[in-house]
Amino acid sequence: MPTSLSTERLSRISAWQSALVDQGAVPCALTLVNQGGETAFLEGAGWASVPARDPIRNDSIFRLYSMTKPIVSIALLQLYEEGCFQLGDPLHQYLGPKWRKENLRVFAGWNGDDEARKSLDYATVPCASDITVGQILTHTAGLSYGFDPSGRGIPVDRVYAKTLRHPARKDAPRDPNDPSMMAAFCDALAEMPLLYQPGTQWNYSYAADVSGALIEVLSGQPLDQFLAERLTGPLGMSDTAFDVPADKADRLVRNTRYVAPADAEGGPVTADRALVWPHVGSFEDVDDASRAGYLNGERPKFLSGGGGLVGTIGDYSAFCSMLLAGGVTPDGTRLLGRKTLQFATSNHLPGGAGLMDLVPKPEFQYSETAKNGGAFGLGFSVVESPQAAQLIGSVGSFAWGGAAATLFWCDPVEDLHVIFCTQVMGMQPPNMLRAKLGSLVYSSLT
Repeated sequence: MPTSLSTERLSRISAWQSALVDQGAVPCALTLVNQGGETAFLEGAGWASVPARDPIRNDSIFRLYSMTKPIVSIALLQLYEEGCFQLGDPLHQYLGPKWRKENLRVFAGWNGDDEARKSLDYATVPCASDITVGQILTHTAGLSYGFDPSGRGIPVDRVYAKTLRHPARKDAPRDPNDPSMMAAFCDALAEMPLLYQPGTQWNYSYAADVSGALIEVLSGQPLDQFLAERLTGPLGMSDTAFDVPADKADRLVRNTRYVAPADAEGGPVTADRALVWPHVGSFEDVDDASRAGYLNGERPKFLSGGGGLVGTIGDYSAFCSMLLAGGVTPDGTRLLGRKTLQFATSNHLPGGAGLMDLVPKPEFQYSETAKNGGAFGLGFSVVESPQAAQLIGSVGSFAWGGAAATLFWCDPVEDLHVIFCTQVMGMQPPNMLRAKLGSLVYSSLT
């Protein structure tokens, strides 16, 4: 498809990004719009380092966080195409007996009031069925992410926060027999209570880290090596990795955290209509706490398939271009089959349900999904109704985002992909950012 985007209209993105930076909503913004394999827009605003006043660059390196998930999901599907597993295979077939249904329990409620929650006094019921590989890829296995340590919205998150032995913790020992710590983490995760019976609901979770462990077991290679040889390497994603070499350290964007306005609970805060939130706070630098893990010159202790990668916007564009080209690289190398990609980006939720039909109640969601009109495939959110999602675009568009407010979406109908990068943790609500950018991009189609 030839590029059909108005350069004049795309320039509105420039003004929007500048407004975000000038009004202190984000430290930087970098947007890429590509149609038909041709980049129609690539421009940034703001600072890779606010303290040093270093401008953002097209080759700046960002923490991708959860935008790691689609990459790892596609890598696992490469092994699916080789017949290494089927979606209905029980997880314990590959990750061991701790994942047998007989050894899993499902959370059934606190045994009392707040005191029971504080002391982790809870009831469980037997797990009715084995978790399958397909349920891991669709976040329907019953796992969680620990984002709600209070346990009021997602009760098992309090159990995760108090008892899950995560190998990324500073005090966690490094196992020489498990250099990526994948097996150790999965064993610890299997000891947590499930949030619901497998295959009955949807909840954002550590499932993509489990996918990373599956890749290691099925391929016999460490996750970083498999990705480099089978996916990121063939795509020329030379800056995408689990760490940042010393000679690239100056390109790693500093990380920040969103700070809500002081009167956020006392009433509306007025903001320029060019911005994306109903109220606008600011951001504070939190880079020193997270930077060392990428720059210490050692292989990371834990290769997180759910959020460990860093990369450039150009690298991620190469990945998106391959997806929209039906699994083929620009030089004609096939990395995944066309039908596999169509399969992966269709709705895989039980009974064809919508995403919000399967979210546990009371609702507590921390993810990059539309609240309505959305579904979920094998590692991607999928738009089934742009009208219900209130996101301009096409049916069948697929997407995801990251914790530092990075996002992407691919629109197969328009042969279009869009990537937005900044580095702000805790920015809410994330879909308002996607909606604003969508209106700027789609209004540029001629």
